[in-house]
Amino acid sequence: MTLALQVKETGEIAATYGGIWDRWKKQYISGPTDSPHVIVVAQQQLGPVMDNDTVNTLSIGGRGSGKSENLGCKGPVCMVDRPGMEGLALAPTYPKVLIVMRKVLKKLPASWISSVRQVDREIWLVNGSRLKFLTAKNPDTTIRGEEGGYGLVDESENIDDYAMSIFMACIRLGDRPHICEAATPMAGSDLQARHEQYENDPVDAKIYPMASRDNPFIGEKIFDVMKKRMDPKLYAQEIGGEWVTLAGRVYWSFARATHVKRYPMTHDSAIGDGFRDVTRTFTGRRFGQQADHLIGVDFGDSCSSVIYKLLTNAAGHQILWAIDEVHFKEETNVQSLGQELKRRGYSRAVTIPDASDKTSDAGRRILRRAGFNVVGPRRNPGIQNRVNAVLAKLRNAHEETTMFVDPKCRQFIKALESQTWANGKPDKTSGYDHILDAAGYPVVYLFPAGWDAAMNSGASAWMTN
Repeated sequence: MTLALQVKETGEIAATYGGIWDRWKKQYISGPTDSPHVIVVAQQQLGPVMDNDTVNTLSIGGRGSGKSENLGCKGPVCMVDRPGMEGLALAPTYPKVLIVMRKVLKKLPASWISSVRQVDREIWLVNGSRLKFLTAKNPDTTIRGEEGGYGLVDESENIDDYAMSIFMACIRLGDRPHICEAATPMAGSDLQARHEQYENDPVDAKIYPMASRDNPFIGEKIFDVMKKRMDPKLYAQEIGGEWVTLAGRVYWSFARATHVKRYPMTHDSAIGDGFRDVTRTFTGRRFGQQADHLIGVDFGDSCSSVIYKLLTNAAGHQILWAIDEVHFKEETNVQSLGQELKRRGYSRAVTIPDASDKTSDAGRRILRRAGFNVVGPRRNPGIQNRVNAVLAKLRNAHEETTMFVDPKCRQFIKALESQTWANGKPDKTSGYDHILDAAGYPVVYLFPAGWDAAMNSGASAWMTN
């Protein structure tokens, strides 16, 4: 079982591992053979994949740079290079663990695999090496007590120091301890402190920067899509691999001079300045029922909602225009919110409400009984995902603005101007969170931001065909 690493850009063989394995002697009885199993890697992946002796290596860069694929290549290299050794792979969640496991399996020939134990999440090779896949969730239960001679860590920006300290203590077998991490920079995370620690320890740690645009396995088109789906700061972090600090205003790009514009009321779908109202067309195709408005709803103590129109402009961009809001200063209920929306003429609407708890289920039922078409996910996306989606509409990395707010949305405007970051999360003590939550649900549902959204063409793809 001989494995070779071939460089994608040049076609040269950079390294070989293994040889002819004797199952009875349980050892390699010769060096690498002339017909190896080849794994193709990018030039920038060679360093972290071939470095099996540095105690800690960190591949860090933007999405699509190939840093997670490093682990898919690194797993087979370690398993062939260290026969009979046990290794451990770690990811933040169970679904992420399975992704890493699939990446490793994809690189291994079937004839080398002794068994795949799905329940235990283990891969065994005929040379006696084993790779076990662990989740960082509840580390005292899922990690503590395991042992290995090397470790692979994916998305380590989402793994805290406590889980990492337990994992590192588990890499204690053999005389070549080695941990290979892959991460995207996330300012304020525990990863940032580890990054600084590695920089100050050149003997036992090495950092391998990776650039998304230097990955020969992906095309340039995706980066153009990413610029449309991300605001400049998110693009700098997710694609540029930069450390972007979450501080100051959450919706930093919002400016009244740019974003606050009176919606031109007209019954004609062509409303001037190259804008065309496509709300009915879109809702008919997406939800099977035409509607005049899209409404985001938050079921807080004081129910809030933001009413949108969906338009296209002369350049073909998809525009969300917040034309009105309903925000109660005192505690109220969903029935009152529904009545107020209908009183203002927004009864023929698709509502995309909060989906956070049982209260939301009751609120959805009430809105349906009131005649609203209620859609949306069964649970809310992450807060950061919602914020990123709104920021991308306010201004994306192409410097395009595809979201406007009518001056009558006074609370929404004030909230966009006022909410700040607090300990890496939007501050909820200021009282602006309910109207911002309501405004964000339709945006993140219809126009999700980020790498995953771009890779899985979203809800609005029909308008760009």
